[in-house]
Amino acid sequence: MRLCSYYELNMATGGFVSAGLDFEEKEELITHHETRPEIPYYPFSKKQLIKAASGGGIEPSESMDPFIEMVKTSYDVDQEEILDHASLLEGLLKEGMNINELLEVFQEAFEIPNKKVMEQVADTLVYANNHTRMWMLKGHKPVELPRQKQAAFKEEPREKVVPFKQDRKIGRNEPCPCGSGKKYKKCCGSPK
Repeated sequence: MRLCSYYELNMATGGFVSAGLDFEEKEELITHHETRPEIPYYPFSKKQLIKAASGGGIEPSESMDPFIEMVKTSYDVDQEEILDHASLLEGLLKEGMNINELLEVFQEAFEIPNKKVMEQVADTLVYANNHTRMWMLKGHKPVELPRQKQAAFKEEPREKVVPFKQDRKIGRNEPCPCGSGKKYKKCCGSPK
């Protein structure tokens, strides 16, 4: 399943961001969007739309910058190849690929020599995942959504909080509330 950039628009679907999706993928995406009515579609700027309409290759977004820097410092690879891999991984993130699958894709191209590099790769992919505009999130980044939810839920005023009624304390010689038939002091109330 390979999806195109968010910036490509298909006007035949009323502006729905869908170029490169086959019919089943579009239907699945639309169904997923309908299950999340509380999330509005991301409003792209005029500049973003003009850039997309220019038809040039889409370079990786700023969410991939830590990944690009990590590859530059850890591997002897030219800039063009790094950008190609960053674009590929970002596209897979937009499609909803999880971090483990992304690591496998990364390992097909690069050898991970030790645990330290593995942690760096994982950290940069997690950062990219949290800061990339996702298809399933209607063009939003995962880090943007909690802020929207916080604004939607306002704290209840203190006056509406109803205190719980406290039960009376159980006496030592009363029957145990567990139903054993023993006195509380000989059952659940005994220090063990």
